[in-house]
Amino acid sequence: GRQFLAQARGLLGHADELELFGKELGISVSGELALGCFTTIAPFFLPNLLKNAKLSYPELQIQLAEGTLDQVQASLLAGETEIGLVYDIDLDPKLATEELTRVYPHALMASNHRLAHKQAVSLSELTAEPMILLDLPHSRDYFRNLFLDAGTEPIIRHRTQSFELVRGLVARGHGYSVLNLQPASELTYDGARVRCLPIREKAMPLRVVLARLRNSRWTRRSEAFATSCRTFFSDS
Repeated sequence: GRQFLAQARGLLGHADELELFGKELGISVSGELALGCFTTIAPFFLPNLLKNAKLSYPELQIQLAEGTLDQVQASLLAGETEIGLVYDIDLDPKLATEELTRVYPHALMASNHRLAHKQAVSLSELTAEPMILLDLPHSRDYFRNLFLDAGTEPIIRHRTQSFELVRGLVARGHGYSVLNLQPASELTYDGARVRCLPIREKAMPLRVVLARLRNSRWTRRSEAFATSCRTFFSDS
């Protein structure tokens, strides 16, 4: 029943698009696109992506559904969203993906940390210290596996699902962390400062991908947004 519902929603979406196509004679892309996005990716990429899509396709209305990786996947599989912007971590095989970019892990520490002056750091240099873990489903396993692959195990002091709380706790000296995305500013919400250092070990990057139902067709709406994404990441 759930699979039938997802396909039915897809057919209705194409039916709406066909009606718009008939009205506009294919001149422009219009209508609503339901877009899902993983919560930690959203603030880094969506503002520019939505702006660029609006400039290129002013009649396209994008409805955003932000959530965890599991929530974004569930919405795609149920046909509630048409396309998703996610990390390629443990994705359901029913989803097809297109890679947009890769983001590499880095060590995050307070600006006055004993290692903050270095150009790069090894995970083994950090494991004796407490770690602040970004504790989201799938993400937590990814970060732990980085250490296991390096032959060590982190000592986790605090867990949080808030990306910015991780940065705040690190900046105030409660521990270090490992993240994949870097804000433009080293300042945290409360005015403290962090430092990002590359990791010496050859660490596995995360693939940022567009995801959709594998057996579904691109609508003109989803193809238009995908085109904006390809342009943005190739230019970046």
